[in-house]
Amino acid sequence: MIRLVPLVLLAGCWLDGYGADLSDLVDLSVNAASATADSDGLHLRTEAGTNPVGGFNGAGTGNKAIAGIEGYDGLLLADLTGAAYETAAVTGDSAPYLNLVVDLDCTGADLRVVVADATLATATPTAGGALRYAFLAEAPQWKAVGGLDELLPSHLASTGGALTDVVAAWPAACLRDAATGDNGLPAGVVTPSVLIILGDSVNELELEHTVSAVEVGLDRFEAL
Repeated sequence: MIRLVPLVLLAGCWLDGYGADLSDLVDLSVNAASATADSDGLHLRTEAGTNPVGGFNGAGTGNKAIAGIEGYDGLLLADLTGAAYETAAVTGDSAPYLNLVVDLDCTGADLRVVVADATLATATPTAGGALRYAFLAEAPQWKAVGGLDELLPSHLASTGGALTDVVAAWPAACLRDAATGDNGLPAGVVTPSVLIILGDSVNELELEHTVSAVEVGLDRFEAL
């Protein structure tokens, strides 16, 4: 069984009523991929091979492991100080990354997928042998699928922008559980606003990582 246990809760208790047991984790993996866990942590895995079109909103035929963390719908982006995760590679060279579903005016009218990409974080070794990837809201470590005006570059870019710049332009921006229609997310599915992911919609490689901790703002989740 997976257990994600919050050691520190955000002021305002955004996880109100949510026990943060990783058995509550939402496995939204697409095609030959999975997000499962045990006492060692969260296992994100993709198998090798391709698939028919249809698993993703777009035309992707790859394998993508996606784990959704519930409890953050409506959290103001201004209150998100950053994010981090600790992970160890089992198979393959690709590292996990985070997606945040951001509602720019917090009315549901303008949804964007913001990406925290491991390539923009310094990998710091942990005592347990994992690598820690940390992202600060004020640091240029964030991208957006398709880009976000002049604020955040495309998720395909090699550079990033700051979440605080997005907040300055969109002070009401919040996290939102939603079906975004994003080409790289599961077709027609409402996803939690915080997702940790391995692989992408064109990935045909065998990949696996064991994630031992995830931090969202001041919340730290660990596998027990």
